[in-house]
Amino acid sequence: MIKLNLKDKTKSDIAYKKISYPDGQNDIRILNCFENDKDELIEEKSNWIRNAGDIQIISRFNNFIDFEFIIAATQCLKEIGCENIHLRIPYMFSARCDRKFVNGGNFYLKSITSLIINSQDYSSVTTCDVHNFKKTNELIKNFYNESILPLLVKEALFLVNEDYSSKCYIISPDKGAKFRTESVCKEIRGWDYEIVQCDKERDLLTSKIEKLIIPKDNFDGSDCIILDDLIDGGRTFTTISQELKKRNCGRIFLVASHGIFSAGFDKLKESGIEKIFVTNSYSDIQNTNGFIHQIDVF
Repeated sequence: MIKLNLKDKTKSDIAYKKISYPDGQNDIRILNCFENDKDELIEEKSNWIRNAGDIQIISRFNNFIDFEFIIAATQCLKEIGCENIHLRIPYMFSARCDRKFVNGGNFYLKSITSLIINSQDYSSVTTCDVHNFKKTNELIKNFYNESILPLLVKEALFLVNEDYSSKCYIISPDKGAKFRTESVCKEIRGWDYEIVQCDKERDLLTSKIEKLIIPKDNFDGSDCIILDDLIDGGRTFTTISQELKKRNCGRIFLVASHGIFSAGFDKLKESGIEKIFVTNSYSDIQNTNGFIHQIDVF
């Protein structure tokens, strides 16, 4: 499978150029397949793309501008004659809106998938640790989900204790994360850990956590790893971290596949979190003095 990497040109097998017009329109041009700016296809230069079989478009999907480029790339490949086009978007825009939250609201994930993604007729659509696998799998044709969380958790566990001898706690922040946490822990071998299943009640309109339940009173100085798919503003994790500190925990690490960090890093640090493990699915984070450990998924 050859790649058209819209996130990193240096990793793209297919050369391309992004174009942004004054009125806000965005487009893609596949290079070296057409004679100058004419519409005439140069067969010998495009045959290798067309005959490659499977082509994967790799991109961020953080907003509609990202997907405008994805659609443009898809249509350019189809114009050349490519048929088996795959899409890989590690972060799935709107994935959290996996139902209609309030009366009069929009089922956003359904709108995005039915009106935009499925209309492109991809041979496969791959994400990383999507928020609701069951619902997303129902909505997207030819859907696949990769999990990067086991790798991130193992990197955190090496910091907890390299010789595997110390016990730690894996903190699942709410009931919605229960299946994900259990699935990830099945991939962990050798470490001594215990899952602590938390729960919370949140006001859906304000996002304020109204009640937090942690079913353990004393962590006896053991390190804790909070595990989830996404960090946005971080209020869930600062609330849990502050409560863990009251209950005699050791160091606190936070692991998530996707990091938006819409409220910055200060409150996360102040709450007692020592280090965060995350991918660059949403953005490339730099200059955090070691607070963020980020791995590349592109």
